Amino acid sequence: MNLKPILKAVNGAMEGNPFVFLWQNVEKIFFGTSLNNFGYGIALEENGLRTRSFVHNNGASDGMMGWFKSKPFAAAPPSIVPGDSGTYSAYGLNAQAINKSVKMLLNLVQSFAALQGQEANVEEMFEAEMGFKLAALLSSLGNRVHSFGSGRAGGIENPLGDMTLVLELSNDAPWKKLVNKAIEMSGGALEPNKYMNRDVFVMGDGFSGPQPALCISDKMIIFGSEPENVKKVIRRIGKDTPGLAQNEEFKKALGGLPGKVTSLGFQSKSVASGYMEGIEQALQFSPAGDAVPPEAMRMLGSLLNLMGTSASYSNWTEKGLYAESSTLFKN
Repeated sequence: MNLKPILKAVNGAMEGNPFVFLWQNVEKIFFGTSLNNFGYGIALEENGLRTRSFVHNNGASDGMMGWFKSKPFAAAPPSIVPGDSGTYSAYGLNAQAINKSVKMLLNLVQSFAALQGQEANVEEMFEAEMGFKLAALLSSLGNRVHSFGSGRAGGIENPLGDMTLVLELSNDAPWKKLVNKAIEMSGGALEPNKYMNRDVFVMGDGFSGPQPALCISDKMIIFGSEPENVKKVIRRIGKDTPGLAQNEEFKKALGGLPGKVTSLGFQSKSVASGYMEGIEQALQFSPAGDAVPPEAMRMLGSLLNLMGTSASYSNWTEKGLYAESSTLFKN
């Protein structure tokens, strides 16, 4: 698909509109000016499914694509990822590109406020309220984000499912200042629990819904759908214990991938079949649930039961981002 004519048509439709400059800035922030086209292919093979995709932007770092244009990293998870994880993904981050986009977005907010006859310097307001610069917070972003869990799908009681998110930081001091300010503004209502000399913040009372938790430590932001997920990561920090990288299914699935990647994904063969429970729960509370024929649900269940181990990766080339994934059928 060639994206240039589509974006050109949108710009043409905006001509004469007093808010055209807002759209042009939104386009630069999210799409960039270098995005040309993308291709996607899927192949049904004897032992599974394989997909390939490519986004052509001349290898530029503008737009949201640039947020993930990072240096390649080893195609293996760090030791903080437990060996029994059913799902794992990692994405390289470009902190400089993210900072640039945020700066452009703030300028857009200020321009929109000016149209309303108001002045709103977000960076100055942030510094006045928090006591430190927003730039210090953004510049402390690291170069990777990880997501992993058992693969248990979310449901009505816990939409997040079983999930842990870890954002690497180059410096965690600004983020700790942000949390301390949140504690101060809450009047003491937001108090941390101590675990292995680290502050773990638990949200929710545990009776009326899920209890997501957060910890900022060891140059990481650790977020879990439940407190135990955060504690698992804390217990593994600095420990040279076998993790997902030593899991036999993981090693077999990623054995054919490049040694260096800019994103990485894995899903155990035990995960896909469990998605049916989440789908059935969602349909129970959806107006369209009764319209789905039982035969379609049985076919979907059979398909998910057929899906086995999945692995994926991406790498940047001189012309753009190439990605490939494969899902094996269960024997």
